[in-house]
Amino acid sequence: MVGQRVKTRRAVNKFISGGHTRLPKYVEKCEGKIEIYHGAHVFPDTHAHNLGEQPEHLYTVSFLASELWESPENPSDTLCVDIWESYLEPMNVP
Repeated sequence: MVGQRVKTRRAVNKFISGGHTRLPKYVEKCEGKIEIYHGAHVFPDTHAHNLGEQPEHLYTVSFLASELWESPENPSDTLCVDIWESYLEPMNVP
């Protein structure tokens, strides 16, 4: 969990036509590292559409600026984003 390398999935909200998700577009399909585990919470994607609370794990994930932008001023800067588990997939790091 904490320290694990992850990659964000393409953000597709299966509950809403029109595509609104809680994953910022600029971190979609990017590699990062789990920094904080926040526990399980009501998953807003389902709750907002009367599909139940369906608790899901929430993580703070850090991304290097060089992973997010083509020419960042400081490539080693990091950006942290809170991301729901269903938007993440583990990376197999050798």
